[in-house]
Amino acid sequence: MYAGRDGERGGPLIRVAARACLRATAGAGLVVFLLVGTPTKTTPAAADFTPVTAQVATAALHRSTAQIMAFGCDMERHDGTAVAVDGGVLLTNQHVVAGSRLVDVVAEGQPTEVGGQPLVADAGDVATVTEPGPPLPALPLAPEDPLAGTTVRVAGYPSALPGERAPGLTIVTTQVVDYVAGPTLDQPWPVMRLAAPVRPGMSGGPVLDASGRLAGIVFGNEVPTGQALVIPVSQLRRLLADHAFVPVAC
Repeated sequence: MYAGRDGERGGPLIRVAARACLRATAGAGLVVFLLVGTPTKTTPAAADFTPVTAQVATAALHRSTAQIMAFGCDMERHDGTAVAVDGGVLLTNQHVVAGSRLVDVVAEGQPTEVGGQPLVADAGDVATVTEPGPPLPALPLAPEDPLAGTTVRVAGYPSALPGERAPGLTIVTTQVVDYVAGPTLDQPWPVMRLAAPVRPGMSGGPVLDASGRLAGIVFGNEVPTGQALVIPVSQLRRLLADHAFVPVAC
């Protein structure tokens, strides 16, 4: 099963379940020689990249990630994370901002500002918020979902535990475990699982691949494994290309 809402102050973080793996990997092509043609496998696109250093990845995540504080119709507060993509848009989770009358955006080193009206995707736990000020540097979208076993970095703004100060932007280096079918996780597409868990408040946080591109956004943890659950970039890319977001009245 999938544990409650992520990002609610003082509330349970996450929703989740486990299911069978779905994954399609790269195919093969033909190299044609003079006189004789011999079929050979091409290099997968996922293998064609230049890795970035931990320092470069960390700097990119600090520049492009913001904290979200969404106040619902009853002014109940939900905390989450968002990441900048092209067009002055922040990507986050529907369960963080849906039905909010006010969404505050806090980027590192900048004052708190009121974001634009949240828009929610026509399917899945994805939403957008218009950036209130000068756009944060956008993270480029990865061309495809990262393969199982590859290293990724997850970033977000965890809520403070009782008696502690909020830790600020937290970055975790982990690995892609696999992909599982989405319906039992309330998602209409395959879901990426990561080896490490995330904390409340990190919903909507970016997942960066080894080349420093956006590979997905977090939406929960799986019970009982504790593995983070991620909406993969293939689905984010499709939603953005189709402009598949609509307003939700308070």
